Amino acid sequence: MAASSLFGKVAELIMGKSAPSGGGKAARSISNAYADGIRRIVGHMEELASPTLLAGSVQFVGFADLKQRLGDKWQVVADRAAAIAETEIDSLIGPDDIYKPDGENGYLICFDSTDEDYAHMCAQRISSAIEVRLLTELLDLEGPRQVDTFVSRVEVEPIRNAADPAQVLQNSLERIRAEASVGRHGNIPNLLHVGALYQPIWSSQDYGHTSNRCLLDPVAGSVTARRISEIDEAESLIEVLARLDSVLYTKSIEGLHDALKVLKRAGIIVPVNYLTLSGKHAEDFLKLASQLPPDYKKFITLDIVGIPATGSTETLRDIVTLTRQITETIILQTTPQDPRLDAELLRLIWGVSINIAEQAADDADLGRDLLRFARLSTSKGLHSFAYGANTMGRAIMAYEAGIEYIGGAAVHPTVSSPRPESRFNPIFGENVTRLRQSGSTKSLRSHTRFAPRNPNSTLTVPGGRPTQCRILNVSASGAAIVTSQRPSPGTIVAIGSIAAEVVRASETGIAVRFLEIQLPETAGAALATPLEDSSLLETLR
Repeated sequence: MAASSLFGKVAELIMGKSAPSGGGKAARSISNAYADGIRRIVGHMEELASPTLLAGSVQFVGFADLKQRLGDKWQVVADRAAAIAETEIDSLIGPDDIYKPDGENGYLICFDSTDEDYAHMCAQRISSAIEVRLLTELLDLEGPRQVDTFVSRVEVEPIRNAADPAQVLQNSLERIRAEASVGRHGNIPNLLHVGALYQPIWSSQDYGHTSNRCLLDPVAGSVTARRISEIDEAESLIEVLARLDSVLYTKSIEGLHDALKVLKRAGIIVPVNYLTLSGKHAEDFLKLASQLPPDYKKFITLDIVGIPATGSTETLRDIVTLTRQITETIILQTTPQDPRLDAELLRLIWGVSINIAEQAADDADLGRDLLRFARLSTSKGLHSFAYGANTMGRAIMAYEAGIEYIGGAAVHPTVSSPRPESRFNPIFGENVTRLRQSGSTKSLRSHTRFAPRNPNSTLTVPGGRPTQCRILNVSASGAAIVTSQRPSPGTIVAIGSIAAEVVRASETGIAVRFLEIQLPETAGAALATPLEDSSLLETLR
């Protein structure tokens, strides 16, 4: 039915008039009625001891482009397509199934059934029936021809106790749909069971405060990176990156949602690529992101990364303006002296960031660059962020330079859920205290070395098999290895299953620096466990 007739049915329901024939399913698209229907279905699933329920979507393909092309004719097509779709859904779903509109482009359906074959068959029948009628009835109006369907199992537990079960169900379905899209494109594995990791960010200006930068699980991320490197066509690459951004965002919000159940505050920083927000995929990402409950906005910061030097001021300003629909706290990964940061853009953003793990400069040059970065940021009223502090020396260097927010393996290891302020104790915190007392950072560039209980380990080089080696001594940041192999300095290798960079070679072996600071209680087991897939080292170059 058209939007006007749908609201008419709503009015009838509210005023106590009898429901129309066909079960009154369209009236269930009222938010409260739909939410009540979901609670009923959740209760039924629990009676059946089912940990999941079946939900899906019916989406018109090409509606966004069609709306732009048709102009004034658009509403006629939209109303007719809606009337066709709702008539077919009403006639084909089960008596206890429910549905509601999903924006202008489609409908969400929740099935009161544990039969997955039934749900898929029902969605396909609806799709086919709508397509046939669109083809015959909207021929003169250049209407859409294709209808896409998606059905998946959704966990019941997060929905059960939610204040807004309809929103939680929709968010979960969007997340699963985004992950499935990533899995289907570019031969990238499905990321359904991959979680986000969180890198706590230490604040030098507000002691005890922390936020958490979100990252995809590194194992899946490394496999995905290898698949991405095989994509030659630029448009396909942009599409895959945009879908990965959607997956990371939904995973991050899921983690935030779980954290806020028990914490008063657990801020997250979500990176999103410039190309995702500047191209045709921006609408999909913003649609997904706009489903965020308003109360969550204060806990989220978006970090726009991958900003090209050639992008215009206007494009950058438009992107920032769009993303402020999600949160007003926006960081740009660019230099504070970027000429595009005019007065209007400075007013719209909160900070600028730099990834110091990617900086090739030596310590002296990097120290000067970070000092300039911090001072210019402050002079322009921006907060400064440094990510990738993967050695204690670089973490302290960023601290000395006056960077306000610092994150990386030398600050804190990645964790599986957002870290609250009250529990955050940065690894290099005690070293900063010693630095203040001694006035020197020399002792901070290394950790105490010791002979491991089990000196036997394996060395894996890129493209090679694990070979036996012996560990002379090891610390949290590196090791000295006795081996017949001589990979050149700068080569990324694995000692056991710990990724490391070769820093020098000697007559008896090599010395390596671990890419992440190791915890003493877990380092021994990791050194004794060989790396199973040497191709993962290629992604760490």
